Amino acid sequence: MNWIIGILIGLLVIAVAMLVVRQLRANRRLFEEKLLAERRSRSHADTIRKQAAEAAEQVRLDAQRVLQRAEEHSAQAAAELEQRRTELENSIASQRDQLREQRAAQERQEARLREREDRLLAEAEGLATRAELLEEQRAELRQRRQQLRTQEGQVDAELERLAGLTVAQAHDEVLARAERQARIEAASLARDIEET
Repeated sequence: MNWIIGILIGLLVIAVAMLVVRQLRANRRLFEEKLLAERRSRSHADTIRKQAAEAAEQVRLDAQRVLQRAEEHSAQAAAELEQRRTELENSIASQRDQLREQRAAQERQEARLREREDRLLAEAEGLATRAELLEEQRAELRQRRQQLRTQEGQVDAELERLAGLTVAQAHDEVLARAERQARIEAASLARDIEET
């Protein structure tokens, strides 16, 4: 029985040795897998770090390009604004000059209109005076005509009486004389009117 116990102990030792070997192998596999996983995670972390660094560099370059474009755009916008401001200032100055010229022209025109109005008022006063004078002269002419007719009648009667002429003959003579006298007075009156 000792030998059975020896065999059993041997079997047991072999079984335990096999279990230990198997456990050692399993631990070794786990260790190797863990080591491989660490290597892989390190490699993956390095790749991620490298990709992150590349992405960060790309973002930095993109940011620089955007900033450069923004600065260029800002400079261009500032130049356009300055040009537009200059154009507006020139336009305003031009419009002010035009307004000054228009005001000056308007003032000159108003002065001419005032002068013309004064001239027309003076002419109107002169015409009113001349009209009054003409009216007075017409009244005087009417009065003279009346006097001439009266004188004509007296002269006709006198001529008939003195010369023994017929009424028609005496009438023609008096009319001719009166006509000559009226022409002389009318010419004198016309000269007086032209002088005034």
